[in-house]
Amino acid sequence: MNYLSSEEIKEMHDEIIRKTGGLEGVLNEHALLMLETQPAQSFSGQELYPNIFSKAAFYLRSINKGHIFIDGNKRTSITAVKVFLSRNNYSFEVETKELKKFPIDVATKHLSLKEIELWIRNHSKIKNT
Repeated sequence: MNYLSSEEIKEMHDEIIRKTGGLEGVLNEHALLMLETQPAQSFSGQELYPNIFSKAAFYLRSINKGHIFIDGNKRTSITAVKVFLSRNNYSFEVETKELKKFPIDVATKHLSLKEIELWIRNHSKIKNT
């Protein structure tokens, strides 16, 4: 499994802010650093996020709701999911309208990690190699 580093996530955020506007800066450095290790965590020999979609859901929810950055958390969360899935041989395809709406739902509604995981799974497919 190829995970994202905190530096890569920060670079994604900075690029998004440069291209689409908003305020630069990290609001919660600790939460950003935790993104490096948490998707791979296990307890009693069981992975907390046992598949690629649960790991992607973790990234989406943690960046989106964790207020890691001053601005652009929702945009960064979607980009992180796209990059993570692509790096692990999956494509992620969502219509623009839904791509804008779902991160808002994650931020404002009490969606479970399973609901987020299912949404990601339904919009992903393995790449032909």
